[in-house]
Amino acid sequence: MKATKLKSGNYHVLVYCGKDSAGKEIRKSFTGPDKAKVLADAAAWKNDHRVISGSSTSFSDAMDSFFRIRQTSLSPSTMRGYRAIETVLRQDHPAFCNSNCYNISAEDLQRLIDAWIRSGSSPKTAKNRIGFITAVLGQKGIRCPVVRLPQVPVPDLNVPDSDIVRQTLQAAKDYSLEMWICVMLAATGPLRRGEISALTMDDIDFDNNVVHVHHSMVFGTDCKWHVKVPKTKTSDRYIVMPAAVIDAIKQQGYVTHWDPCSMYRRFGRMLKRNGIEAYRFHDLRHFCVSELLGAGVEDIFITERTGHSSLGTMERYKHILSNRRAEVNKRIMADFNSFS
Repeated sequence: MKATKLKSGNYHVLVYCGKDSAGKEIRKSFTGPDKAKVLADAAAWKNDHRVISGSSTSFSDAMDSFFRIRQTSLSPSTMRGYRAIETVLRQDHPAFCNSNCYNISAEDLQRLIDAWIRSGSSPKTAKNRIGFITAVLGQKGIRCPVVRLPQVPVPDLNVPDSDIVRQTLQAAKDYSLEMWICVMLAATGPLRRGEISALTMDDIDFDNNVVHVHHSMVFGTDCKWHVKVPKTKTSDRYIVMPAAVIDAIKQQGYVTHWDPCSMYRRFGRMLKRNGIEAYRFHDLRHFCVSELLGAGVEDIFITERTGHSSLGTMERYKHILSNRRAEVNKRIMADFNSFS
């Protein structure tokens, strides 16, 4: 293999893949600023792939094959997201869909990313779409070219303070026992909406005040709600809850009959009716994590309770705590200065 230096300063390598049904040679392109790395990537790809003879697969056909093979192994929510991306690719990028999978280059993907960003798509959306393309190519045994993805900004966390949560709990109690249970599970669990909706009485250990979270309710491509097992092992967890919550569930005879969307809408109406500043139901989960951190609970025990897959997530909450710490220090100094 030979690396050719382009005018841009990058190095370019073509790897022979075989011939299509029309007899046209198929070559895969590798490009990058580091000559040694480009050659290494090309050699690794060549070693992992057989030469194709007399056949050609378009990306459109690869998507069809991907969904046929993976339709039973993907979660309903993942399938719904992938189908949405498929629609965008077929409608907005027909030339890409008709291109040969073995000829897709980093430049092709970079052009897609640039087009998405120019049209107003978020960096996270672009990243998700490239992830789908990577999965489709991977199903065919093709290593996706390396591209430069736009940096995904870390969203600001909206953490309601303890006074707001107390007002919310009082409003929930006035609304219904079912609403109070849902709010408590999120604010002290901290459970996600889908996890709360999927809970059954069999998941409650009434003797030890423990809730077993091992399912989530998600919306599928068939426009129906489905109960599925979690994606990660850490999401399957046992959580000790306040006795009042367990007693309320026992008294009610069920956890909730609401799906995640119904819970969200009812929660929003309840806040508005009681004059409480609007915030998301999911923010109750942020409140719980920030309270645990503020109480000095170690990160490893918090992630066991939240079901987060990595300790790195805690850094986002610690940033919130650092802001609160500055406010607390200001109040402390104001009190101390009054003695001088």
